[in-house]
Amino acid sequence: MSSLKDLASLIMIPSLVKDGRLDTVKPLGNSIIHPDATGNNDGTDGSTPAEGNFTFSRGSNLSATRVNASQLIEKGRENLLLQSNQLDTTWSSQNLTATGNQTGYDSSNDAWKLTPSTADTYHRIINGSSSVSASVVVTLSVYAKADGYNFIRVSENANSGDYATFNLSTGVVENSTSLNAKIESIGNGWYRCSSTITPVAIHRFDIYVMESANVQQPWAGDGTSGILVQDAQLELGLVATSVIETGASTAQAGILENTPRLDYSGGASCPSLLLEPQRANILTQSEYFQSNVFAIDRTTATPNAGTSPQGVDNAYLIQEDSANLYKRILVNGIAISASTTYTYSLFVKPYGATRHIYWMTQSGGDAVYAHFNMTDFSVNEVANNGSATGASASIEPYEDGWYRISLTGNLGSAAFVYNQFYIEDVVGTGFNPISYQGDGNSGFYMYGWQIESGSYPTSYIPTYGVSQTRAFDFCRKTGISSLIGQTEGTLFGELTFKSAEPTNRLFSITGTDWNSVGSIRFDIISLKPQATIRSLGGEPAKIIGTQDINVNSLVKFALVYTSTTLKMFVNGAQIGSTATLIGSLPSPINEITINALGGGFTNALQNNQLNPYKQALVFKTALTDSEAIALTTI
Repeated sequence: MSSLKDLASLIMIPSLVKDGRLDTVKPLGNSIIHPDATGNNDGTDGSTPAEGNFTFSRGSNLSATRVNASQLIEKGRENLLLQSNQLDTTWSSQNLTATGNQTGYDSSNDAWKLTPSTADTYHRIINGSSSVSASVVVTLSVYAKADGYNFIRVSENANSGDYATFNLSTGVVENSTSLNAKIESIGNGWYRCSSTITPVAIHRFDIYVMESANVQQPWAGDGTSGILVQDAQLELGLVATSVIETGASTAQAGILENTPRLDYSGGASCPSLLLEPQRANILTQSEYFQSNVFAIDRTTATPNAGTSPQGVDNAYLIQEDSANLYKRILVNGIAISASTTYTYSLFVKPYGATRHIYWMTQSGGDAVYAHFNMTDFSVNEVANNGSATGASASIEPYEDGWYRISLTGNLGSAAFVYNQFYIEDVVGTGFNPISYQGDGNSGFYMYGWQIESGSYPTSYIPTYGVSQTRAFDFCRKTGISSLIGQTEGTLFGELTFKSAEPTNRLFSITGTDWNSVGSIRFDIISLKPQATIRSLGGEPAKIIGTQDINVNSLVKFALVYTSTTLKMFVNGAQIGSTATLIGSLPSPINEITINALGGGFTNALQNNQLNPYKQALVFKTALTDSEAIALTTI
C-alpha cells in the first residue's frame, strides 16, 4: 500500500487545517513535513509549494460543530464584548477607578482593581459595546477576587435587566434574577462568576462593586478598598466557556466559519473530513428547555445540572414526578413545509432508575414515532400513524454514557408539528404513551434538540433563540492540471457512506466549466456505485454496479481511466465491465472536488451529502487491475 501511495501525485489524509484551507500530505506543502518560514504551507514566503492544498468554504456563521479527538462536541464560540480585558477603553467607569497591571488569576499582570469612590452612590464599570437580540440566551462572566470588598454584581442594562450578586468571601451566589448563576473557585481567592440571561434588545454589561448583597443600596467607598477583576466575556449559550480575549473587535475560537472539520465520531482514533449539505435547525432553542418553545408535563427541568456531550455543564436534567400519569417534555407547534421529510434528534443520558423513551412527532392523527429500549440501547419499534410516511429511527452512542436518538418521517400536508418526548418505565409499543407511577427522581439528562429537513441527522447545529443554518461544506482545488493525468490516471477515495439520499456526488475531476469541458467522477446513485466519464464529442462512458452500498459502511473506491477505457473498483473488487470511451477525455482537467459535482462553485449545491472522507488520492497513471484491487481492499 505504501509503495502505491508513493506513486500518487496528490494525497489528502485529513490532518492539518486552517480557516479556509485543507492541507495535503503530497505534494510538498504539508506543514507537518515541510513548513515554510512562517510555519504554514501556503507558499507566502516562496519556500514551500502549496499546489495541492484544497480551498474550503462553508459560510458566514458559527453554526457548525464536530466531534473532536477527546470525543466531545466542539462548537464555534465568540466573545461579543469589545476590549474584554482593557477596562480603560470601551468600558466606562462610574464612581470608581479601574487600575491595571494587577496580579491575575493566571499569575499574569492582566488583572484590574476596581476601587469605589467615596461618593454615596453606585459604583460600577459598563461595557455597552455589544447588542444582542432579546430572544437569545447569553452568559456573562468575569473572574473576580476580593480586595477589601467582598461583593460583586454582574448585570445587563443596569436596573432594567437581570443580575446576579456574588460573595467573594464565601463563594456563594447571594441573589439572582438570572436563568442560572454560578460561582466557581479558581484558587488563591479567585472566582469565575457567571450569569445566564435572556437580555433586553439593547444590551449592556455592568460590573458593580458592592458593600453588601443588597442590590439597591447606595454606599460610600473608603477610596482604597476594591475588587480585582479580569477577563470579562459575553457569549451565546447557557454556560461560560474558556476565555476568548478581544480587542477592538469581537473574537472567535473553536470551529470557525470556514474551518474544515476533522471529525472523530464513533470513537475513531484517526479523523475523517466531515462534509455535509446545507441544513437548518429550525428549533430556536436547542439547549434551553425552559423557554416558551417547550412545555413540561409532570416532569421538572433543571438547567446546567450535568456535563453535556460538549464537555461543559450545560445539560438539562429532566426528572419525572410521582403521579400515576404519563411524563413528557413537549416542543410546541413548529412550522414545517408540507410533504417534506424531517429528522428530529436529541442527546440523552439516563438518570436514576432505568427508564425508556417514547418519541413522537405529530400533527393531528398523522404521526411518526419510535420506542427506544434504554437497557440495550436499541430502537424497539418505529412506525407511521395516519397518513404519515417514511418513519425511521436511530440511536448512536457518544462519550460518557450519552446517546443521540433520532426520528425521521413525513407528515404529509401538515404545516405544524408537535415533537413529544415521553419517559416510560417499560419498553413500550404502539401509538399511545404509557402512564405509570413515577418515583419523583428518575429521568434523563438532555442536550441539543434538533429539527432539520432531511432524511437523516447531520451534525449538531446549536441555537440560542433563533433558527441557525449551517451552509454546505465545499472542498476543492483548482488550477492543478499538473497533478492530474490528462490522458490516463486513477482516482481513489476512502469514506464512510452515511447518506441514503438518491444521489451522492463523491469525487470528481473536471475542468473549471463542467458543462463545456466534461468530468470524470464517482457517484453513488440510489445506493449503486457509479463511475462516469462525461467526454467531449461523445456519449458518457458509464459503469453502474449491481450491488447496493450499505449505509454506514466503509467504502474504498478507485476509478482507472485512459483515453479509451474506464474501470471501477469498490472494496477490493472490479465492479462491472470496462466501459469504452466515445470521444475524448475532458480537456484540460484542472479541478478536484470532494463530495460535490464540481466544475464551479454553484455545483457544490448539487447533491452534497454527508459522507466523511478518510483519504483521497490522485494518480497521473492508470493503475493495473491488481494495484487497484490492492488499494481498495478493506
